[in-house]
Amino acid sequence: WKPVTDGGAGALSGTWLVAIPAGCAEDAAVLGMVRMLAGRGVDVRRVELDGADRCAVAESLRQALADGSPVSGVLSLLALDGTVVES
Repeated sequence: WKPVTDGGAGALSGTWLVAIPAGCAEDAAVLGMVRMLAGRGVDVRRVELDGADRCAVAESLRQALADGSPVSGVLSLLALDGTVVES
């Protein structure tokens, strides 16, 4: 085992999608992550997703990227939704 030196914070840029569960858009964790990304110069596109309807998800993503911006990164915060889904 050899320790690795910290290279510092990496540079972020471009357009990032942040997937947020419905009803969590104003949660402190969500707001903090969005603020952090924006503070590093990222164009943040928040996409609030409700349920698992693939067509609705696709439409939300299409709307978020309607200007044709290429996506540089995706941050999924969907795990913040504590809802249990029966299979």
